[in-house]
Amino acid sequence: MADDCARAVAWVAQHSAEYGGDPQRLYVMGHSAGGGLAALLTADNALMARWGMPVNPIRGAILDDPAGLDMYDYLRKMQYPGDEEYLVPFGRDPAVWRTVSPMYYLTPGTPPFLLYVGSETYPSIRNSSEKFQQKLTALGHPAAMKVLPGKKHVPMVLQLYWQHNIIYQDLLQFVGSNAQPHAAQ
Repeated sequence: MADDCARAVAWVAQHSAEYGGDPQRLYVMGHSAGGGLAALLTADNALMARWGMPVNPIRGAILDDPAGLDMYDYLRKMQYPGDEEYLVPFGRDPAVWRTVSPMYYLTPGTPPFLLYVGSETYPSIRNSSEKFQQKLTALGHPAAMKVLPGKKHVPMVLQLYWQHNIIYQDLLQFVGSNAQPHAAQ
């Protein structure tokens, strides 16, 4: 999945100008597993390099109740009912779990993130998001995690139907203020 997403991002970076877009202002956003993929695309520069992008073109990511930020930790614990189902796509090799976990690619040069979590979301999402934010902060990134009161996992994405929700308000400012090219490290 991550490779398919990286290929799509590379195509957009290479062709967006043909459609009036600015390849220097490329942001990704995702909810749930899509949030984990958006984080991985933003943090793992090797994904983009495989598609001819020696410099990651992503300038930032907006994560909406993201799942999969640390599959390595999650699958080692196996603490929730049904967790064994994740072994079908991710396999049984802990080294693979680590390679699909954005947590382990974060550096001081990683582009900025906006991170939203529902206060009533799954404990695994809340815990991994807090850990992700703590690592970003330790690397010198500004704290940008917001917990939205009363929100469960699905309403975190459903709120995006309305143009005046808090995520849209913040992301418009975020993509405007981070428009400068970012040097990937």
